[in-house]
Amino acid sequence: MICFPRLSSRLPHALIPRTYPPVSFPAHRYVQAELVHSRFAMLAVAGILFPELAASIGIKWPGAGVAWYDAGKFEYFAPANALFGVQMLLFAWAELRR
Repeated sequence: MICFPRLSSRLPHALIPRTYPPVSFPAHRYVQAELVHSRFAMLAVAGILFPELAASIGIKWPGAGVAWYDAGKFEYFAPANALFGVQMLLFAWAELRR
């Protein structure tokens, strides 16, 4: 059990965290989960910044100039449900290969 003695004098008893991580979930799994989350966050930032940068320097493609927050309104070559399904299958494949 992890105890935080410096916090115990400043916080009410109900706010003092007593255990982290839970015994049923090994700590190495938290590390792996945070790595996966950080990779998805980096991909999201790249997916926002690179198209904006490419459009600002003059590279043309069908979705050029569409802001990232309006990308869902853009008409793609396939229905949004089909694209979402393919994306989920590819993510599942990549995670299983890891």
